Amino acid sequence: MIDANQIAALGGIVTGTGAIIVGFFATRSSVKMDDLATVTKQRDEEIAARAEEAKARAKDRVELQTAHDEEIARKDRRIRELTVQVDEQYEALALREKVEFALRAYITRLLRVFAERDETPPQRPVEL
Repeated sequence: MIDANQIAALGGIVTGTGAIIVGFFATRSSVKMDDLATVTKQRDEEIAARAEEAKARAKDRVELQTAHDEEIARKDRRIRELTVQVDEQYEALALREKVEFALRAYITRLLRVFAERDETPPQRPVEL
């Protein structure tokens, strides 16, 4: 038979491990959200700059039109690159959310096992 102290120690280890994992994912999530905000801001600035360029150059003479078209094309390429980066970072966030959901489901099953055995589970960490 397993001693109650051993069960409590195991519960403490599970809770501590869960807290470390949640802390790790929370930190990574924050960094990813900051990166996503930075790229989104850059993309929005490029879109605004392109609109200003197009508006300012609409009044220019015909001989300067080629140079301005190249500048607008360059800004369009940069906007496409930044849009791809935003999409990739959204995909990364979706993966993190899937892992977080799986870990929360696992913790719920562990708590159910404690309840079935009529034992008191360890105190839930503040992060959860």
